[in-house]
Amino acid sequence: RHFERSFPRLPWLRELHAIIGPGHYEEPSWDRGPSVGARVAESLLSKLPALEVLVAEVRVESESDPPLLGIARALGARNVRFCVAELRPASDRPFTRSVVRHVAQELLSEGIDLEIVHGSA
Repeated sequence: RHFERSFPRLPWLRELHAIIGPGHYEEPSWDRGPSVGARVAESLLSKLPALEVLVAEVRVESESDPPLLGIARALGARNVRFCVAELRPASDRPFTRSVVRHVAQELLSEGIDLEIVHGSA
């Protein structure tokens, strides 16, 4: 919601590189439910109507936080290519390695470009 209120509208922008995860853009938490990806896509495209590619560096807190698959699917349905340039845990807690591994496998199974994965070994 903060994003919708404060981010400028950039109608000419075709490619965006962004960091998605905790503490970015003052979002305290992600909405829950099956439509969260659609809401994120709608918010982005309301500000960036010419967007064709979203390249993300992602900090993962849990298997559903941030809700990457929902975002990727919703953007894909709107002809926006979603690429993950970097996937890493949001913290050093021991369980995050398996979470990162799980999220990476889900992204790859959906055909989402995934370049670098940290902390999954």
